[in-house]
Amino acid sequence: MPPWNSSGKPGVAVLPEGSDGAVPALMRAADALLAAARTGRPHACDAAFGLRVTEILSAADDLLNGDVR
Repeated sequence: MPPWNSSGKPGVAVLPEGSDGAVPALMRAADALLAAARTGRPHACDAAFGLRVTEILSAADDLLNGDVR
């Protein structure tokens, strides 16, 4: 099956290149983690969010491959 793009049609979408690189992104993530620890308020993109995204992507992959849970 071909890859799908955001319009739902077969194809490939090219993401724009990031200009900052991996190190600044990791520093921003560490800053957000420290702020959450300091304030006691979880970040919107915490581990629970990551788990839910993974579950959704897994279910979508199953649907695209004809697998039924």
